[in-house]
Amino acid sequence: MEKLVKTAKNLDTVFKILSVAVNIGAICAVVGLGILAAGFAFDLPPEFIGTNWEVADLGFLTITVSGDSVPGLKPILGQAAAELALSLACLVIVQRMIKCVRSILRPMTQGAPFESSVSTNLKRLAGYILFLGIGLNCRETISRLLLVKAFDLTRLLASDHITQLTFHYQFNIGFVIASAAFLLLSYIFRYGEELQQLSDETL
Repeated sequence: MEKLVKTAKNLDTVFKILSVAVNIGAICAVVGLGILAAGFAFDLPPEFIGTNWEVADLGFLTITVSGDSVPGLKPILGQAAAELALSLACLVIVQRMIKCVRSILRPMTQGAPFESSVSTNLKRLAGYILFLGIGLNCRETISRLLLVKAFDLTRLLASDHITQLTFHYQFNIGFVIASAAFLLLSYIFRYGEELQQLSDETL
């Protein structure tokens, strides 16, 4: 039990630090959205907002286009704003996940792993994992769609040597398995809570 308590306290410290880092990331995302909003509202020059507008990052391939093919400022700002907004939403979910994890660890730091709140928070955590997975997939898909549209990649990559261009958007469902695992874990802890309650009543 002493080892459990010590490990739970160490993990709680780690997640406390992680919570601060997530808050900093969220603030940076809000600041970035403010800068992009100012760019839209006041029609600021591109160099006032950022750099490398001519670079399209496709993951395994990075394309740098010439001056005539650089997309307009508003499509790029729209893409960046969508990515930041979705990133901010994901960070909010991550912050809630951290809060759940710390709520799970709290009774463990006191040597009570089967307190009634543990199974409830595990179930919430399963839900947050589901929402985070959907959010990250949406961010990736929307980002790619806007990138293809902003740079007009179909026209840009067309040539006599290429007969067709097809862009694939994959939806990773690994998060569904993780969510289901935590949901199952919540039922296991719920059963443990019931056994603990019966044991306490017997004593």
